[in-house]
Amino acid sequence: MANYQNLIKELRNNARLRIGLAVIAVILASYLFLLLDEYRQKLQADHQTAVKRLAQLEGVTQQTQWTQRSTDARGLLVQLEDKLWRANSKGLAQANLQAWLDSQIKAANITETRLTMESTVDSTKYDNLWQVTAQINGNFTAASLDTLLLAFSKNPQWVIVDRLEIYRTKPAKFLLVVTAFFQAHL
Repeated sequence: MANYQNLIKELRNNARLRIGLAVIAVILASYLFLLLDEYRQKLQADHQTAVKRLAQLEGVTQQTQWTQRSTDARGLLVQLEDKLWRANSKGLAQANLQAWLDSQIKAANITETRLTMESTVDSTKYDNLWQVTAQINGNFTAASLDTLLLAFSKNPQWVIVDRLEIYRTKPAKFLLVVTAFFQAHL
């Protein structure tokens, strides 16, 4: 209590102390008003952004093509799924691709081939989708390789060529890495 009495007495007697405290109070009040103004500006900007977004959403809801777009998207999905291979299991997926590649290699008359199948990998983005990769090594002749690549392009299911390397050795050799995507047919 004595300290409080001394402070009051000092404030009454010392004009510089009163002016200093008044300046500090004005600075603090000004800072508070600046903070409130910045907060108001931020709220106003957020509100304007929300109003624009709402106007965009209202415009989208007024569009009448949504059913047509949905039908078109379903049609594209069916077309895409038709390009995928089908198998009941990962092992069958690998065996199906291996058998198909083996038959295409024989049809293309590629000699001294080695077909290596890699492990089947689950898709990281989609359920029931597997990636099967194979590596084909063999003697290179332009006609045989063209026949094989033509078979890949004519196949109704996608066979993606990841890498093709041709080595200038005697006899010339090639390395072909292909990938196929299988949808689980459960």
